[in-house]
Amino acid sequence: MDLELFNKFKFNFDNIDEKEIKELLSKEINNYNDNSNHEYIRLLCGYLACISDDRSLIKEAKAINMDLGTLIDSLWISKDKKYIQEEFKLYYSNYYKEDKLSNKYFEKELPSGYRLAKYINAKDLRFGIIMNLVALAVIVVVMVIACSFAYSNDLELILEDVDLLLYYVLTMGGIILYIILHELTHGFVYKLLTKEKLTFGFSWSCAYCGVPNIYTYRKTAVLALVAPLVLFSVILLGLMLVFFKINVIIYLILSFIFGLHLGGCSGDIYGFLLFMFKYKNPNTLMKDTGPEQYFYVRD
Repeated sequence: MDLELFNKFKFNFDNIDEKEIKELLSKEINNYNDNSNHEYIRLLCGYLACISDDRSLIKEAKAINMDLGTLIDSLWISKDKKYIQEEFKLYYSNYYKEDKLSNKYFEKELPSGYRLAKYINAKDLRFGIIMNLVALAVIVVVMVIACSFAYSNDLELILEDVDLLLYYVLTMGGIILYIILHELTHGFVYKLLTKEKLTFGFSWSCAYCGVPNIYTYRKTAVLALVAPLVLFSVILLGLMLVFFKINVIIYLILSFIFGLHLGGCSGDIYGFLLFMFKYKNPNTLMKDTGPEQYFYVRD
């Protein structure tokens, strides 16, 4: 539906009927449901912003829900038509290619017309400290919540017969195993989608996995970033529920690893949020060397 609309109007803004766009957009807003096409609504909003100073319908569409709200650019409400037209052309001139990158996950060389838009270095002192402080804060919050549940399960009585050395070994073993599996999950997704050589390692601030010799498209990068977050959140929460009644100490160990997991994903979450809110064009490329990520966008 969105491709048909684009093929009809393309960038011929002077020939677009404002009334027609408003009617189509109003229909989508009034009949919005779980099956509504967000890209179609976004495109209608974009066309309206390009040809009209009346942005009230764009505001209505943006307010429907968070997913649609983040997809529709806020600049389409505040900027003038000429500025929006240039941004609209820049975005959609590459969006509706024939294959829409459906079968392409990476580039071996950086294509012409791209520029570096963002650089992240986990080895950077300031960035590394901030990410680790965030991780520490997350661990503390998770453990406070976990302990509040544990005490309701008579933790003070169970602690009397605890083999501290055994549980210390279990904790350290669990942390090491989790870190290895976390990075292997990144690697599995990269390998599955690109078949390219991976790199693994440790720095003072983090463990890492990268695919340094290629430039991955947005969808590949997003999948690799969120895979460990989703997978191990499900696994660890499930194990915590199981052991809460069986062995509270194991439950607390799992809670600590879960906190470490969420906090340790802070860098992955940061990259994911950049793709969700700033670099939304599917043509965006990322080079991931492991501790460093380079984000490239078209000029």
